[in-house]
Amino acid sequence: MRSPPDGCDVLVVGSGAAGLSTALTAAAHGLDVVLCEHADVLGGTTAISGGEVWIPLNRQNGRDAADSHDEALDYLRATVGPDLEEPRAQAFVRHAAEALAFLEDHSKVEYEALPHVVDYRSDAAGAKSGVRTLGALPFDGRRLGRHFASIRPPLATGTIFGGMAIGREDFPHLYNVTRSPRSFLHVTRMLTRHARDRLMGHDRGTRMVMGNALVGRLVCSLLERRVPMLLGCKVTELHMQDGRVNAATLLLEGKARRIVCQRAV
Repeated sequence: MRSPPDGCDVLVVGSGAAGLSTALTAAAHGLDVVLCEHADVLGGTTAISGGEVWIPLNRQNGRDAADSHDEALDYLRATVGPDLEEPRAQAFVRHAAEALAFLEDHSKVEYEALPHVVDYRSDAAGAKSGVRTLGALPFDGRRLGRHFASIRPPLATGTIFGGMAIGREDFPHLYNVTRSPRSFLHVTRMLTRHARDRLMGHDRGTRMVMGNALVGRLVCSLLERRVPMLLGCKVTELHMQDGRVNAATLLLEGKARRIVCQRAV
């Protein structure tokens, strides 16, 4: 969509994980959403990140079967120290798993447990091993159609052979490609698909991994819900009425446009 509407319920600024998740959540609740992104690609720094999240009490690891509310709070207190905002920390521990589950249940977002990943401060009180860190599953960028080209590509350091993305699940196979028939088959499939992608005219491989996969999953979900995503669209001014933001001025293709926001920006 190249022209913003005159109004919406919720205007979301930015298309990283936070912006895309906010837009998706609002749309899932039946609100009329518009998302604008200053850059000419979607994904922000999320698209070039590892795409992992730290979620205590997540359902991937059986919720409180492997973790506890008190241990998660103890870990945050030990790692953040006196600057920890206790009410926010408690709210995060209480609701983070619920928030991720909502995204997974209402979109194509899908996370897996990473049993080999320990909490950064493994010696801190409340630390856990292989329980709280989750990784986004790979995604088939071909499901985005022409919108695949609108996703920020991963960093060159995370690709080989001219844009073939390498995910965390690929490294063991690459290391063992000459020693394991299973790894040899895995790498062969990766190379074959990448060659086909390039022959089909893609600038990079369509197999999306890590943060790029998370962005792809969120964007695909927003496309299905017909949420407008405006690229190269800058918010230049927020307008207030009765103590709340009720409109914004957008700059798109050199033209200023005011959009009324009934619920939130």
